Amino acid sequence: MNTKILSIIAITLWLVTVLVAGTMFIKGTTGEASDGRTAIYVNQTERDMILAEMRSFLNSFQMVLEGIQTDNLTWVKEVAQISGSAEIEGVPPTLMGKLPIQFKQWGRAVHKDFDDIAFAVDQGEDREQLLKRVSLQLKSCIECHKSYRLDLEPAE
Repeated sequence: MNTKILSIIAITLWLVTVLVAGTMFIKGTTGEASDGRTAIYVNQTERDMILAEMRSFLNSFQMVLEGIQTDNLTWVKEVAQISGSAEIEGVPPTLMGKLPIQFKQWGRAVHKDFDDIAFAVDQGEDREQLLKRVSLQLKSCIECHKSYRLDLEPAE
C-alpha cells in the first residue's frame, strides 16, 4: 500500500474515534427510564460515589443554611469551600464519559455555586442575598433530579 492510502485510512480512523468519543462525552451512557427521566447507566461503585456526593451537597446546604440562620458567616464560607470546585478533581475519567453533558454541567455549577457563596461572604453579602443564592442553587439540583436518575448498567 502506498503512503497516501495509509494516510487516508489513518485520518479516517482518527476522525471516527474523535466523533464517537465526542458523542459519548455529550450523550453519556444513557437510556429512557420507566418514569420518563433519562437513565444514566453506571456500575455500583460509580452509583455509590455519585450518591455520596449528592448527600454531601445536602449536608453542605443544611450547614450553610444553619450558618446563615445563626449569622455565623465564617462557618458558611468554610462549609461552602469544602463543597466547591476543588471537589471535582476526584471523578474518574471513565465515570465522566458515562455522564451526559447536561448532568456534568449541573454538577459543575453546584460546585461553582458553593465557591460563589464563599466569595460572596468575603464580599460582605447579607443574609438575604446568601439565602437567594442557596435557593437558586437548589433549583438546579431539583431540575437535575427531575431530568435524570442513576440506574445500574444492564447485564451483558
